[in-house]
Amino acid sequence: MFEATRGGRDRVTLSKRDRQAAVGLVRTNIEMLSETETNALLSLKSEIEEVTLQQLIARFADMIDKALPEARWQSFLMQNSFILSLAFAVPALMVEGQAYAGGKRLSGRGGAVTDFLCASASTGSLAIVEIKRPSTELLGANPYRGDDVFAASAELSGTIAQLLDQKLKLQRELPILKEASERYDIHDYGIRGIIVAGRTPEGNARRRSFELLRGAMTGVVVITFDELLARLEEIHAALGARPECTPVPTPASSII
Repeated sequence: MFEATRGGRDRVTLSKRDRQAAVGLVRTNIEMLSETETNALLSLKSEIEEVTLQQLIARFADMIDKALPEARWQSFLMQNSFILSLAFAVPALMVEGQAYAGGKRLSGRGGAVTDFLCASASTGSLAIVEIKRPSTELLGANPYRGDDVFAASAELSGTIAQLLDQKLKLQRELPILKEASERYDIHDYGIRGIIVAGRTPEGNARRRSFELLRGAMTGVVVITFDELLARLEEIHAALGARPECTPVPTPASSII
């Protein structure tokens, strides 16, 4: 079945079997296509990236509106780890999910486990990431002493304390953990803590209090789920706005 699309191209609706065959055909001829159909291949890659990101954004937005457990979010972010890198000021890579951060006693109890252990792509400096839920309250329900100032919620305060404890244990035992796992590319150049939790508070007073709180934190960054989603949407908008690929001259060897 043919369907008209913007840009004057026809869209063909393929069966699942035909779609699989088309993908296989491109894969088996990828080297030849890169030599003779460079522009078309680059355009196809761009379109795939844009559509894939659009689907990811739709899924993320749908999940935010559901009462999903933390484990579901951890699984989603493990499968799409590049989303977590958006919480960093520099390019970052995931080192391990559900990583042991140290702290076990002689009895084998008391160990700290982080949701994610990430590292700077350029320096290997570590960061601990804790994932909560979009429904997590970031501020107290009532203003402090009747003023338009809101304190951090018990949930956020507890998460910060937990994260600081994980950082301390990881700093103490990192040399041993590096040796045991043979990961000599990760370092403690000031381990950072990142908390992904809740949504941006509503109302000027609550938003001001939230910004004052997280702006005063040292070594701990708090980012909300809707802020991560907004960064994904910005990337998608940038992909859609990028100019067309500059034509690449056809290699002489391919001219008949």
